[in-house]
Amino acid sequence: MDCPPILDIPLEMANSVNTEVAVNTQENTQRMDEELGRERDSPLFLEHHHTSSPDEFTPEIHDQDNRREYQFQCLRSGLFQCSITGLVFRMEGEGEVLYRTVPWNRRLLAQSGKRPAGPLFKLTCLKGSVCQLHLPHCEIYNSGLPCDFLSVAHVTDENMEFIRPHKITETHVIIKISGFSAYGDVKDEDSPTVPIRALVLLFYKPPVVPKKRSILNVLLLPRNVVIREVQEEWIRRNEDRNIYIETNSHCQLTPNQEYNLSTDLTDEYLIKPK
Repeated sequence: MDCPPILDIPLEMANSVNTEVAVNTQENTQRMDEELGRERDSPLFLEHHHTSSPDEFTPEIHDQDNRREYQFQCLRSGLFQCSITGLVFRMEGEGEVLYRTVPWNRRLLAQSGKRPAGPLFKLTCLKGSVCQLHLPHCEIYNSGLPCDFLSVAHVTDENMEFIRPHKITETHVIIKISGFSAYGDVKDEDSPTVPIRALVLLFYKPPVVPKKRSILNVLLLPRNVVIREVQEEWIRRNEDRNIYIETNSHCQLTPNQEYNLSTDLTDEYLIKPK
């Protein structure tokens, strides 16, 4: 059975640890917006902006039947980057793009020797004016190894094909497209294990009984997940009993390695993996 799409590509781990911790009880939504603002200032957005100068847009969000869908209404040709997902569209002209995350079929991927390297996005362009799609990736481009193990899966109702990238930048995999359905980054099963750009998200679960041990849930995730969806889904799954802890979540992590948490209580409760 497939995992839900937003938690479908963890950094091979999503851990919970027991700890006693004090937290600020600001509204979770405010923290999420602040985190999203920092995400827009991260290399995932800035490096690509510097390279290709896309115009950033904030999509309209529609929630129907527990399914979130983003809508981008474009009025002209150009390069446009979504402030929430990091996706970039090269538009030939006016058009409307609808897109959302959907689950991967891991079994079908494994049959081709592939595994997910990012979210799977289902796209619909009502006027067919998207000619190029830039999918965010989390590989460290300057690690000394080429990124030729990356490709893009094009998933339809009937089959799955793999597209060789037109170009790979420090932050995005670029492909030319002429049809629509679902697209997502994939990598070879035997691709090298190297550090990636990652996120560490902290969710605090207060004790049911006062003065009992608390739980701090630690999620280690690739940088190219849709962070807002992860935050909201985690809180929803835990029936709003978790509080999102604001911290500097950007770092480099290596899949399949173990990490421990430490904190200096004199330094404003800053928690960093090492």
